[in-house]
Order: sequence, then structure tokens, then C-alpha cells
Amino acid sequence: MKSQLLTLILVLVFNTITAQIVPCNTTVLDEPFNSSNIPGANSAVLLNNGMAGSNHVPSYILSGNYFGWFNPMNGLSNIDIYNRSFATTPGCQLSASMWVQESFGGTSITLSLKDVNGTVLTSTTLNLTQSYQLITLTATAVSTTTEYVIHYNSTGAIGYDVVTEDLLITQTCISNPTINPVSPLCENDNSYQLSADVSGGVWLGNGITNSNSGLFNPSSAGVGTHEIIYISSIPCTGYDTIDIDVVSYTTPTILNTGQFCYDSNSIFLFADMGNGIWSGNGILDPFTGEFNSSTAGSGFHTIYYELTGFCEGQDSSIIEVFDTLSIIKTVEDTICKGDTATFIANGFGGSGQYAYSWSANGSIFSNSNEIYVSPDTTCVYHITVSDSCGDSIFQSVVLHVLESLDLNISYVNNYGCSPLVVTFDSDFSGIDTCYWDFGDTNYNSTHGSVSHTYYDPGIYHVTLSAIDQNNCMIQFLDSNAIIVFDDPIANFITNPIVTTIEETTVDFLNMSLNSMSYIWYFGDGDSSLVENPTHQFADVPESYLNCLVALNNFGCSDTICKDFDILLAKSVYIPNSFSPNGDGVNDVFGPSIYGPQLEAYQFYIYNRWGNLVFESNNVNDKWNGSYKLGDPISNYDVFVWKLKYRMYGEVKMTQLIGNVTVLGAK
Repeated sequence: MKSQLLTLILVLVFNTITAQIVPCNTTVLDEPFNSSNIPGANSAVLLNNGMAGSNHVPSYILSGNYFGWFNPMNGLSNIDIYNRSFATTPGCQLSASMWVQESFGGTSITLSLKDVNGTVLTSTTLNLTQSYQLITLTATAVSTTTEYVIHYNSTGAIGYDVVTEDLLITQTCISNPTINPVSPLCENDNSYQLSADVSGGVWLGNGITNSNSGLFNPSSAGVGTHEIIYISSIPCTGYDTIDIDVVSYTTPTILNTGQFCYDSNSIFLFADMGNGIWSGNGILDPFTGEFNSSTAGSGFHTIYYELTGFCEGQDSSIIEVFDTLSIIKTVEDTICKGDTATFIANGFGGSGQYAYSWSANGSIFSNSNEIYVSPDTTCVYHITVSDSCGDSIFQSVVLHVLESLDLNISYVNNYGCSPLVVTFDSDFSGIDTCYWDFGDTNYNSTHGSVSHTYYDPGIYHVTLSAIDQNNCMIQFLDSNAIIVFDDPIANFITNPIVTTIEETTVDFLNMSLNSMSYIWYFGDGDSSLVENPTHQFADVPESYLNCLVALNNFGCSDTICKDFDILLAKSVYIPNSFSPNGDGVNDVFGPSIYGPQLEAYQFYIYNRWGNLVFESNNVNDKWNGSYKLGDPISNYDVFVWKLKYRMYGEVKMTQLIGNVTVLGAK
């Protein structure tokens, strides 16, 4: 639709221009001869030079204009009596008209148009009569100056006069530019510069990209025949047309290039259009497209196929010729016994589609390019690599296995109580470096015997690693364990914690751990082997050191001693710590008051910042270790207590202040 519209516009423009193309008519000389001094008259040979004479009569006048009257002097003949030059344009048509007659006598004259060199362009000879004759000369201007000549042919005589009237010379110019021929163009050609024999015109038509210069673009015009118009206005408006053929560009396509094996037989390449020429590395025949990969050699080759006709192009394609097949190996040739060797084989060249085959002792054991082997003795491995071209390559690898030394660990006393000292020994002949791992995150690199102390109960395994003279790592893990038994932890409490001379029988509660037997020492010379004994002390105020020895089955022991006080009847006991952990033992804190009846009681507990956290008016109301709002406290917090009390019969309040430490809080 767009092309139709463009064509319509061009037609309208062309028709408008051509309708205005008309010849340009120019009057180049208009000589009415209305003056006594006639321009161009040869006064040297004239008697009167157009002036009025004896024979001048008004009847010579034509259409009201004056005439020119030429009277040659006596005796003159064959001479120019009038010669008038005027400017002309070469190639234009000239028309010269004049009325002539004789006034006296018979006269023969020649009227001519000449160029600047005197060459006659056209002429006519006539005998004058006493009646006016309209004489018209036509010619084509060949120079920029043309002459109109009146030649007097008759024999000179007095009275032989020539009368002229109204010389009119016009020039008709028609511009006829010619477009230089243009051969057919391909649609993908570069822009083509049009030209004509007359410059300065305007170019119109499909494909014109510059109307002034006449640049024509085949691609913009499109395939087909395109009418191009050239309009010139020098000297007058004219035009020329030319048809330009734009031919479609034919591009072939190579069909069967790609990848080829190095030693493949010759193949024939094909394209979707015939009659082309093949070229490129490896082409044996340019007409048949025979290609040989061995001739081309390995690598990438650009092959061209070019059609031979007009506007027929070419195609190119890349052919890859595979290189010869080879193997790049990454292998270890020596390992220590027990180590693992890594073999990596990578195909190189060929088609790139590699297949791998590893074998040993005549058996295939892997099809991977990477293998891991741990032979006990020196072994030969074979690798075969093949590709899709059918090529294969075979190589062998020898793996040497170094024998390692034997290690052993010897020791005594591999179990007991903490701290347990164990002495280890081994044969280090042929060993450069050794590493002891005692199993408890401790290490040593001592040769020969080495002692190590185990402090924490547990089961430990010892590992000895060594590097021999071949730089082989040898490792020995002792299958026997080092056993460190749990130590007994002796502990007890008394009930009551403190007593008076009024009640001297005390129960002992054994709280020991990791123990099987016990020995009690009560501080008064008595002892006991009972796990939870009851002992009767003397009813006298005294302080006794009670000791407990706890033992396990391996002879390990632990001892703890605590003071136990037997007080008088009146006494106050306030412990310096307690453990509110909910185990039923020592979970609350408060004073124990022994003696007469308690009449008044006030008990306060403050934190380290002086804030009251507990208060009570009842001796049986103990502190459970919480703040007033029930918030828990932390282990090892220290608090200040204040006690005020008054016994029966006393007048004043007794006041006591001290500290208590919280142990084992929840």
C-alpha cells in the first residue's frame, strides 16, 4: 500500500512538472529601424546610412515604423552593408525575420546568419522589388555570439537602394538533458551515483536518497524496475527519464559442513543452489566441492561457496577437523603401603567424545577417566582412550608400593584412679618422626618411652603415628583402652546440724558418690563402718570433728571432715550458706535458737545493695532463696541477715548480723 501511494505521488509530481515544460522563447534582437543611425550599418560603404534622401518617401514606412535606407556609394558592389552581432545560446533555435524592398533600381542582396568565425549558418539570396517581402531565416546557434548580415550583391550604381523594416531575431531554447545509462544493480549494492549531461537538475523516483546529487540506493528502492526522472532548468526547463533495474541478490546456503575426523575419507560438500565454485583449505575440486580432512589438517577451516552469475553471492561455513587423539595423564608413580593413588586420564584431540577403560591383571575394572587404587604391592595399570572417530590410544602406568614398618605399643598399668600415670614404649628403628595421640587431646612427639598422666576419669585409646625414611605414614591404634576410674566424692550431713547438751544423739546421712565402703571418725575416739550411722555423744558442751572416708573397689578414696557442736541450753545457730535446689537438704535458711521459750523474734535478709528481700516474725518461717516477688537468685550470691530476739525472762532484745551465701540455686 505504501509503495502504491509513493508511486501515485511521483506520478502527480512528474505530470505537474512536465505540464510546465515549454520552450523558452527569447527576443535577442528587435531592430525597428526607427532611427536615422542604424546600429550595425556599414557607414563606410553607405551614402546615406538610412537617413532621409531624395528618394525617401513615407510610403516606405511599414506599420508605422521607420525604415532603414541603405544607399551604397557609387561603384561599390559585393559588400556587407549591414552586420549586427547578438548574444545566443549554443543549441538554441534562431529565427530572424525582416521586411525588405527596393526604392530605386533593381538590387540583389543576400541575407545570412553567421557564427563568430564568419561561418554561414543559413542564408538566402533575393532580388528586391518595390514591394515589401518578409524574409525569415532559421538556424541553430553554435556559439555565444551570432551575426545577422545583409550583403549587397549588385554592381554599384547610384539609386540602387535597399529598404528594410522591422528586423526581429528570436531564440527558442529547449532543455533536453540526457541521463547517463545505468546497468542493472543488485539489491545489496552500495548507493549508486546517477549523472546526466546537464548538471544542476533535480532527481525524482523510488530509491533516490538525495534529490540534488542523484544518489540512488538499490536496497531502498527494492527489487524491480524503477523509473527515475531528471529535471533540468538550464537554460530552459526539460527532463529525461531512465529505468533502473534492481535485481534480487541470491545467497546460497552450504548444507553439510561440520566436524570431521582427522583421517576421514574425502567427502563432497553440497549447497542448496548449484553452479557455484568451492574454495578454502582442504578443497580438492572447486567444482564438485570435494573436501579432504587430511589435506586441510586439524583445526578450524573456513569454506566458501560462491555463485557465478550476476547478483549471486556466496556463503561460508566453518569445518572443524579433529586433531589426532592423545592422552594427558596425571598419575602417581609411588605410594606408601595403605595409601591411595589417584590416576586421571584426559583425552585430547580427536572428536572430543572420549571413552575410557582401565584394566589391571587382564581385567577391566573402571570406565571412568579418574580412578583411585590402593594396591598392597607394585602393580601395572593400563588405560585405553577412544573417541567417536574410532581412534584409540593405549598407555600403561606402573605404581610402585613402598613397604611400611610395623609399629606396636607396649605399656603397663593401663587402668587405675586419677591421676593415672601410664608409660608407653615402642620400637622406633627406621622412624624419622613420631606423633603420640593419648586420646585426651594431648600430644607428644618423643621417640622411645614416654609417660603421660590422665587426670579425668574416662576410657582413652592411644594412637601412634610415624613417618619412616621413605616418608610413609604409619599409624597404630591401640585396641586396649586406658581406663581412669571415677574418684569417690565423700560427703555427709548431720541431723540435727547442731544440738545441745539436752539432746546428744546425732544421725549421720551419707551423701558420698562413686564409693562402695566407708569409715567414720566421730572425733570422740569412736568410729564406724556403717554407711549411715547414729552416734551418741557425751552430754557436755563440746565441738567434735566428724570425718568420713569414702572408698571404691579400685582402692581410690576421698575424705571429708565437718565440725559438729554440742551447745548449752541457750544458743543460736545460723549457717553461713544453704542450697535452695529442691533436693530436700538444706533448702531453706534461717536461725536455729536453742534454750528457754522465745518471747520476741524478728529476722531480715538484705541483698548487697541494701534492699530487703525477706522478713519474718516466726522462727519457723525460713527463707527459700527467692526475692519477695518470687524471682530466682543466682548461685554464689551473698546476702546480709539481721536477727533480733528475746528469750523468756530477758528484758532487752538481742541483735545479731551476718552473711549467708547461696549455693546450688535452681
